[in-house]
Amino acid sequence: MRIALVLSAIMFLVYVKSDALDAADDINSPKLVTAQEESMDYTGPLDQFSDDELQHMIEGVTSRGAYGPPNISGSMSSVVKSVNELSYSHQEIEVTSMPATHSIESLRQGLLHLRESIDSLELSFTRKVNASQKNKTNAGYITYAYKGQRQYIESSFELPDGAKANDDIFVFNGKDSFMFSKLQLTGSRTQTRASTTTREARDYLERIPVFSGPDAAGHDPMDDLAAYPLIFKRVFEISPKLEMVDGYPCHVISSPLGMVMWIHADGNSCYLLRLLEFRMVGEHNTLVLNRIIANRDFRHINNELLWPFVTVESYFEDTSSDSTLHQGWSRTREFTVSNVEINSVNDSRFEFEFPPGTKVIDSIRKVYYLVPEGSEKLDEAIANGARILPDGTIPDGIRIGNVVATKPILGNARKIGIWFLWIVNALFFLFIIFYFIRKRRLNVK
Repeated sequence: MRIALVLSAIMFLVYVKSDALDAADDINSPKLVTAQEESMDYTGPLDQFSDDELQHMIEGVTSRGAYGPPNISGSMSSVVKSVNELSYSHQEIEVTSMPATHSIESLRQGLLHLRESIDSLELSFTRKVNASQKNKTNAGYITYAYKGQRQYIESSFELPDGAKANDDIFVFNGKDSFMFSKLQLTGSRTQTRASTTTREARDYLERIPVFSGPDAAGHDPMDDLAAYPLIFKRVFEISPKLEMVDGYPCHVISSPLGMVMWIHADGNSCYLLRLLEFRMVGEHNTLVLNRIIANRDFRHINNELLWPFVTVESYFEDTSSDSTLHQGWSRTREFTVSNVEINSVNDSRFEFEFPPGTKVIDSIRKVYYLVPEGSEKLDEAIANGARILPDGTIPDGIRIGNVVATKPILGNARKIGIWFLWIVNALFFLFIIFYFIRKRRLNVK
């Protein structure tokens, strides 16, 4: 789910005021950075609001308080405190007397430095989803790697009954793309690179958050959980005291519009350890707890960068029957990493050969063939394969085996269908024009 940036009735800008202070130090109307102090090289949705208008809107939101799980409501800061003490909070949080040392901008630059420090990445992780309504768990297993424009993705998913829904591999070696289904023993080879980062890999990286790799441009900035929101300095503030999260000292950055972040600074890089997000509901834009993200079990990679080996994301929704705004737990996604390599990915990761028994649609060679046992027989199998015609059909395909439609074939069929529609439309309009010309000539006669 995206972080909504909404201001007034139009936008829902990024969120919440955490309370890193004691109750006596609670600040319901934080001092905000003025429009002049906000970054002058960025034009965003806040620009349409004057400082007075923005302050008035914030006061309206904070006056209505916030709602968390049952029996938890009040000021936003008190709700955050109570949620941090719950068992499903996933992390140990402790207020300290250590002063904050970084500005919002320096923390934002540290988050950007982390992703910019990664030239190549390989990670393997398990994703499990547990939903309260179904009381069932779905599991996914993903290996994702990139180096420059080269990319490797291996993903398999299990249904609640343990059956595999799919087990696929995608490889782009810098020139050709390979797609392989282990379950169907089918594959394809094309000369174009598709943006195929799995949703699970994108979801995981966006929660670290790391927007890097060949598909980085495909990430929606609104999905950037940390660096993007911090552009809007006018609605964020830093607590004067640090908080310990699982033993790491963190700056606490919060917005009265619905977000709290705990960010750990280490060297030139910064790391998101925890995030609480609220959403606005109703005509009065009342804040209710939306989700908690906890990045845990950080380990040093290459004695340099830190990486979380566990990420837990819990969502909340209105589950009460008493017409209150209290939010109950809805579902949890947990990502558990088994392997991470940063800036040390081997080139061999992006080399791929189809295993024996695979039916391959090769859009480069224009042939459909069955991979034989023994690499010495491969050239003969390709030479004896069924030809793929320019329209994407394989008339002799049944000789190799039942053709399983793959993206290259479907792509060609789509193009053919589009051209067919154009031809039909053109003939129709020519008929109409001819009809009216003929009718006019008859009238003249």
